[in-house]
Amino acid sequence: MKSVLSIFFILMFSSQFYAQVKSDKVDLIELVNDLIITKKTDDNLKQVWWIPEEYWDVALNDSKYSNVEIQNEIKNILKDYIVVSVVDVDIKLYGGLKSNDIAISFSNINGEKFDPMEQDEGNEELFTLLEMIKPTMKNMLGQFGEKMNFYVFKNIDDNGNIIAGPYQKGEITINVNKEDFNYKLPLGSLVEKKTCPFDKELLNGNWDYCPWHGKKLIEKTN
Repeated sequence: MKSVLSIFFILMFSSQFYAQVKSDKVDLIELVNDLIITKKTDDNLKQVWWIPEEYWDVALNDSKYSNVEIQNEIKNILKDYIVVSVVDVDIKLYGGLKSNDIAISFSNINGEKFDPMEQDEGNEELFTLLEMIKPTMKNMLGQFGEKMNFYVFKNIDDNGNIIAGPYQKGEITINVNKEDFNYKLPLGSLVEKKTCPFDKELLNGNWDYCPWHGKKLIEKTN
C-alpha cells in the first residue's frame, strides 16, 4: 500500500500542477483541464475535479514512476468507482480559507441522481487510500490541500452498466452546495481533433464549426 500511495499521490498532483508529458493519443494536461472546474463568486471559491477511470489510464501510462504491477494494483482499487475532489472555501480578508460544509450529488447523462457512498458501502482499500493522502495534500499544497475533500460514487449500476464516463455523449452534472458543475461529453481532450479549413488549426473535436472563422471543421479521415 505504501508504494501505491506514493505513485497515486505523484499521479494526482504532478498531473494537476506540473505535468509536462503526453501520451500517444491523449494530452494529459488537456485532460486534466477538462476535468477540473473552478468557480469564484465574491469571496467564495469552489473547485470540482472529476477523476474518472480514464484519467488513471492516461496518467499511469504517462508516469515514469509507475510499473505494470503498481498500475494493476491502483486500477484494481479504483475499479468501478468515480472519485471526485471538491473544495468549497470562503477567502478571508487576510488570505485564510474557511471551509464550508459540502452537500454533493452526481447526475448522469440521463439525469439520474446519485449520492456519494459512505465508507462502509464500498472498497475499504480505496477509502483508506484517500484518508492516507489527506495529510500529504496539506504538506504539499498548504491550506488549499487541507481543504480538499474526496467523494466516491459507484460507477456500475445494478445491470453492470457504466453510470457515467467521459466518452458518453451528453452532459453530466456534479452539484456542490446547490451549484452545478457541468461536463459536456465526450470530453474534448479524449476525441480526435478537427481542422479548420481556413488556417488548418487543430481545434476541439467536439466542435462542428470554427469559432473564429465560422467554417465547418474537417474531421480526420484514415
